Amino acid sequence: MLLAVIVTAVLTVPPLGQRTISTSHEARFALLARDIVEQGAWFFTLLLGAALFGARAGLWGALILLTSYEFFAYSQLLLPDMLVVVFVTAAAYFFWRAQGDPPGRGALAAFYGALAMGVFAKGPVGLLPLLVAAVWLWSEHGLRGLVRLWSPLGVGLFVGVTAVWLGPFLAIGGRSFAQDVLQADWLDWFVGLPGRKDLTDFSIEALLGSMPWIPVLPLALASGIRGWRSPGTRFAFLWFVVPLVLVALSLNPRARYLLPLYPAGALLIARWVETRGAAPTVAGRVAGWASLAGALAAVAAPAWLRPSPAYFAPAFSWTVLPLAAGAIMIGIALFWGLRAGRPALLVYGGSAAGWR
Repeated sequence: MLLAVIVTAVLTVPPLGQRTISTSHEARFALLARDIVEQGAWFFTLLLGAALFGARAGLWGALILLTSYEFFAYSQLLLPDMLVVVFVTAAAYFFWRAQGDPPGRGALAAFYGALAMGVFAKGPVGLLPLLVAAVWLWSEHGLRGLVRLWSPLGVGLFVGVTAVWLGPFLAIGGRSFAQDVLQADWLDWFVGLPGRKDLTDFSIEALLGSMPWIPVLPLALASGIRGWRSPGTRFAFLWFVVPLVLVALSLNPRARYLLPLYPAGALLIARWVETRGAAPTVAGRVAGWASLAGALAAVAAPAWLRPSPAYFAPAFSWTVLPLAAGAIMIGIALFWGLRAGRPALLVYGGSAAGWR
């Protein structure tokens, strides 16, 4: 756990207070925070991975998550999406604790508390863990298994937390909440099928956001399907797939809405590395070559193809050299680790190179 703490601090603490607000979304939330002040008004991926697949897989999952491009990029922005990741991952962790034998005391109530905070942070996206939990219970126990979601204390906690932010809307008038939130912000924004261009842009950004681990992800998903009979594997797989399908088929798919499933993807990759990474396979070798080719292509690609144009370094400058060196190091680490069946090199080498 100490290693995960150190990596988190190295990646997220240095930029604090040293960068400008760079997007309209960030400016909006900074102004809201200032208005609140003027008017007076933790590691869940690691713990969940340890509970599902063992301590080393939990550590590896945390490192993979921290060095995924999209996850790291949004950790540097002033947006509520990372809060949703925290609460969704916490909800997944507490739900799994509640399914233990014996069940974790108060875990199901904590699950509903995390759900409530996720909804408070970003609306209906925060309810995704409830759907994942329901699908997993149905797959494990049939329809009668859904009764395991019932918790009077948990429901009461959810209602209580929701009342804190829902109260002001109702005080203004139920019409305001129904039109401005339920209709405009939730139903009109999410319900419906996306256009072809929106879906294409979403798919490209989602793929770029999973770098540098995207070549390993298909291997992890295929292994997850083969390990469907394992409750832990099935839970992680559903946690990844269910939100992915729902977001992709919503009216306005945005890659940042996928942030809550990044921990599940990282844990699936860590599980594959832990269980299959030491046995070289044809698929692994193909993924290794793809990793090396992708790293070289990222270095050689023109600036307009790079995934992080303005946030970190301008194109074709000396400041790009560390990024290029890091990309090549990542490609070599993944290539060598996958070809030679060296799981520790794969994870630690890819993560260390990602720090650059």
